[in-house]
Amino acid sequence: RPRRIAVVFSWLARTVCSTTPRFNRLLVALLLVRAPSVALASPGLRTASSSAAANGTCASMRLPVVFVSHGGGPLPLMGQQPMVQKHLEEIPQLVGQKPKAIVVISAHWEEKVATVLTNPKPSLLFDYHGFPPQTYQYKYDCTGATDVASRVQECLSAVGIKSSTDTSRGLDHGVFVPLLLSYPQADVPITQLSLLKSLDPAAHVAMGTPPPSPCTGASERVLC
Repeated sequence: RPRRIAVVFSWLARTVCSTTPRFNRLLVALLLVRAPSVALASPGLRTASSSAAANGTCASMRLPVVFVSHGGGPLPLMGQQPMVQKHLEEIPQLVGQKPKAIVVISAHWEEKVATVLTNPKPSLLFDYHGFPPQTYQYKYDCTGATDVASRVQECLSAVGIKSSTDTSRGLDHGVFVPLLLSYPQADVPITQLSLLKSLDPAAHVAMGTPPPSPCTGASERVLC
């Protein structure tokens, strides 16, 4: 039975609502390219395409791509953004079944080349400022999805994209805020893929291009 992987896009609410067109185009393009079945989870918006499931293809055995807004810093964890909190808590219901691993792409990690997190026990990066002391004490003791990270690199390589790894970086708040509300037991392995510092839409769309053949050892393609 193929490994089920949820790819979670975490993007700041202000980015989604940005008047800068290239961010919106990049977001939509990534969502459309990444998987035949796409679920959007944000306040007031939830849609899904079930064409893959209807066709009975291998893609129907993958979990959907999910886009989420983590709100403003840790505010959803503080109960100050209840609508965002509610939608993040509903992600497991939206996904439908517990993932075997989660690949997160957060707006808070940019590198010159696509970089995959291979930390087997990632800590948390409190990359926000000016919040109460307790918001710097959160814990999320998940394990790193290092095997999935290797497959992410393999799939990037298959479409001609250079990548690197980071063995020491922790999970930024674009990752741990949604996960603390969606999967609070921290029992799903996590890996993360960076954005590119260039923020070039075409380069990011290329990152979402399905490889010509399934990656080794998997019936589904991780980055489809």
